[in-house]
Amino acid sequence: MTDKYAVMIPFDGEMLFVTQGDTKFQLGARLFDTEEKAEEHATLWGEGAVVVKCVNGASFIIKEQGE
Repeated sequence: MTDKYAVMIPFDGEMLFVTQGDTKFQLGARLFDTEEKAEEHATLWGEGAVVVKCVNGASFIIKEQGE
């Protein structure tokens, strides 16, 4: 499986994934095929947004912007 990337944003003292889905019961993290696409999307969310790398389809590694 190839690595995917997601974006997390600060909200009410926590970090939450930017999600996608049809209803509140079918939401999932919005995944990007490249780090560049995820970083581009993270800029839409402001300074606190961070890109995380999905490894083996489950684990996430937090990457600081500019890393």
